[in-house]
Amino acid sequence: MIDQNTEIMLRRLWLNFKEKWWLAIVTAAIGAALFWGYAHLQNDVYSSAAVVYVQPAEGTTNIGTYDLQKLQMLIKDYRRFAGTARVTSDVRELLSKKDSEKNYNYLGSIAIIPDPEARFFTIIVQHSDRLMAAEVADAMAEVLVQISEDFIPSSAIKIIDHAVAPKAPIAPNRLRIVLTGLFLGVALGIAIIYLFYLSDRTIHNAEEFEKMFNMTPLGLIPTYTEEAGKNAKKKRLGLRFGRPNPLKEAQGRKHYKRIRKSNYILEAFKMLKTNLDYYNVDKRLQILVATSSIPDEGKSTVVNNLAQTFAEGGKRTLIIDMDLRRPVQHKIYGIKKPEGLSTVILKDTAPEEAVFPTELENLYVMPLGFRPPNPAALLESNAMKELMSYLRKRFDMIIIDSAPTLNMSDAPIIAAFSDAVLMVVSANNVDYRYVKLTMKNLSNVNAESILPVLNNISTDTGMYNYRYRYSGKYYGYGEREN
Repeated sequence: MIDQNTEIMLRRLWLNFKEKWWLAIVTAAIGAALFWGYAHLQNDVYSSAAVVYVQPAEGTTNIGTYDLQKLQMLIKDYRRFAGTARVTSDVRELLSKKDSEKNYNYLGSIAIIPDPEARFFTIIVQHSDRLMAAEVADAMAEVLVQISEDFIPSSAIKIIDHAVAPKAPIAPNRLRIVLTGLFLGVALGIAIIYLFYLSDRTIHNAEEFEKMFNMTPLGLIPTYTEEAGKNAKKKRLGLRFGRPNPLKEAQGRKHYKRIRKSNYILEAFKMLKTNLDYYNVDKRLQILVATSSIPDEGKSTVVNNLAQTFAEGGKRTLIIDMDLRRPVQHKIYGIKKPEGLSTVILKDTAPEEAVFPTELENLYVMPLGFRPPNPAALLESNAMKELMSYLRKRFDMIIIDSAPTLNMSDAPIIAAFSDAVLMVVSANNVDYRYVKLTMKNLSNVNAESILPVLNNISTDTGMYNYRYRYSGKYYGYGEREN
């Protein structure tokens, strides 16, 4: 029976092949094309053969005493003669007498093949010219007949079959060469995919996350794809004409409205809201700080969709932009006024003046304002603690959009006055080692609760355990398919 680690490993390997199968197709096409070019650069090779019979010289009557071993030695002598300069020169001279207009400098590849059980040997000539292959084989046989008369009087040879010009080349086998290139290309593509698998340190699904961190994600947010409707059929065929657009950082209010129209995204955030509501029955979570390991994991989008979900549920909800280095909430909601968090802390602006209502009932936003010169000092100030105490009394739910935690101290500081930390982890994007380091940093400051939210989960890989269909689209939760 396969253990859990092996199952996860095999599943990740299968996912890599499923997502990158096109690499094997590309490398196979390239390999076949290169080998096709190589095959067509090779000259055709034709083969022709003349068959010669070895017999005792005339006047020798006792053929039975003609030992087969001595016969084979004679054939070896003829083979050696065929490779001498004198014989090749005689062959050229003989061919030139027959046709003086041809160039016979190159005679091709000549081989003498003896028959181990008879008195025959075959002269085989391979040449790029089909006619010359036959001419050279016949000329070599004739010259060896003359050599027999001059140097080996104890034997004689006769030409049994004259060489015939071949109709088709014996080489190169272009189909085999192209198929070899195709096979090597597929093998190279598979090797590249496997290297991607070995170098992949990202988290793909909830099962892997649980295995790595011994924690269950509080929420699973599927990948948002704007082209899902018109390209659904193409994607089912394995063709990705619409590149998935994961829930990343803010792209404007219109972008978020499109996300809110996606049923399966809405249901994912409703499930996350429900899990937060019942996470701790003894202590209600009121202030949440959202962070991530690195930028572009979808933290700000998760903050906005979760806040809207709470607001739609009737809770008076506030979003506070505490990303002191790259604030985005004012862009998302089109807030152009200078008031914000920094003006409340540093310029004594009244909190009510820095809180702006949105078009959605019960949802309010406090943008950053101007970027402070010393972010850590602002977050650790007494004024910040007083502000958070004040806001606790006026809102049912406060969600703070903080900076990524890796190499920044903002989120751990904010975690000190929050009820829980929403740790947004982008599947197929962030290195799991960064996530471990981020959780360690948060644990070092005694964060109340670290609640992981796995974002950008693919719905077409079989790993998104909450699957459902409605009018041909995923939209709600159901039991995991076995």
